Amino acid sequence: DLIKKLPGVSVENGAVTAQGEKVQVVLVDGKPFFGNDPNAALKNIPAEAIEKIEVFDRKSDQAKFTGFDDGQEQKTINIITRPKYKNGTFGRAFAGYGTDNLYQAGGNLNHFENDQRISVVGLSNNINQQNFGNEDLLGVAGTSAANNNMPRFMRGPTVDSDPNDFVVGSQTGINTTHSFGVNYTDEFGSKFKMNSSYFFNKTINNTEQLINQNFFTTNTTNQIYTSSALGSGTNNNHRFNVRMEYKLNDKNTFIFTPNASIQTNANSSRNDASTQQSDGPLLNSTLNRFT
Repeated sequence: DLIKKLPGVSVENGAVTAQGEKVQVVLVDGKPFFGNDPNAALKNIPAEAIEKIEVFDRKSDQAKFTGFDDGQEQKTINIITRPKYKNGTFGRAFAGYGTDNLYQAGGNLNHFENDQRISVVGLSNNINQQNFGNEDLLGVAGTSAANNNMPRFMRGPTVDSDPNDFVVGSQTGINTTHSFGVNYTDEFGSKFKMNSSYFFNKTINNTEQLINQNFFTTNTTNQIYTSSALGSGTNNNHRFNVRMEYKLNDKNTFIFTPNASIQTNANSSRNDASTQQSDGPLLNSTLNRFT
């Protein structure tokens, strides 16, 4: 909500744009926060902790080292926290339970002490709220497409889709999400800096679709088409990012940025359909199963 009030900045379907360009990096006091996932910082840093916000084009590491612009820039937002939040512990927690066994729970805890920062975030719900980056959506591809004959607008993501086209809330069906993340940033002396994060996300997706269509072929007969499509899928994603900087001297710096991700996905679907005349005779039927 705070970001939306900035001139030239908009938030649509979970994606942040500034001056017409997609924001690729969100920093907290000039340092990475949960790898390269902009939504992690925007959703987990409380507005009352923010003193001001900077929006700028961030040059590549190579350009900053050499002083020559290589044209590789990233639209960046830098969140500057208030002095009282630079040293201390703060966070929030929430939980709710409703009818039909619907629930939502989550929160975050942040500990800032000089150059050391530790943040922990978590979320669990079965009300279709998802709190993860685009990478976590890859394994969901194809889960909700239980019936390949469905119109495009009724399907979920397909295997050859760009995951950036499917942001939070775009999944059909009922989604249960469990996610957890830890971010650690510290400086050791004047030469060594490190930022690391681990993120886990589990999404359970279930879809159900019933179709009843009546085709009028003549004045006396018509055909009735019925279809029942069920789909389910479970996606697990582990993501680990590290950035280490070691300043050898005034003209040389060593940067090491390893990252790893492990993802597993299991899908199944069933489609049972038939066509019959209004007076009873069965014309055709089909049963498709996918695992």
